[in-house]
Amino acid sequence: ADKVRGLIDRIISGWKNAPRIEVIQSIDELGPEIAAAMREEGTDGNPAFYDPNSKTVVIIADNAIDATDVAMSVAHEATGHFGLRTILGNQYEQVMSRIFAGNASVRARANEKISKGMDKSLAVEEVLAEMQEKGIEPKDQGMFDKLYDLIRAAVKKIFGVEYVSDNEVATLLTNARMYVI
Repeated sequence: ADKVRGLIDRIISGWKNAPRIEVIQSIDELGPEIAAAMREEGTDGNPAFYDPNSKTVVIIADNAIDATDVAMSVAHEATGHFGLRTILGNQYEQVMSRIFAGNASVRARANEKISKGMDKSLAVEEVLAEMQEKGIEPKDQGMFDKLYDLIRAAVKKIFGVEYVSDNEVATLLTNARMYVI
């Protein structure tokens, strides 16, 4: 865990708004209930997760394959989950619910995660993160267009801005990453 902590400290040393990052050796350090729930969900082998309640990224040293795995896990959890939730703020649940309701492909993939005990909003968020990591397939482009529309609506509601272009939405999503790094 100490080596992983040192690596993470080097990775985030220049970040502006890094979330709190904890490093544990194994999931057993989370306590028997959480460890059992992770085993049941099938997430016990994941190298990291984001806890939205405490706004903490947790890195599980035993599950990280190598330094690249640690770096990619920190990037995914911190810029994806923490950054997205921070940028969307109190609109987060509504945006995730609308994506779930409005896209059969995302809903099907999210339902797989939900059936293993994952919260609906987090399941949608995970599906979006996975899709972004793997690249957007043409069949899923419409869903990302809808995501952009939902973000536009949130920006209009929060800031009173009438028109937000695709480039501005992309910039907002990039800013979720840049907010952190």
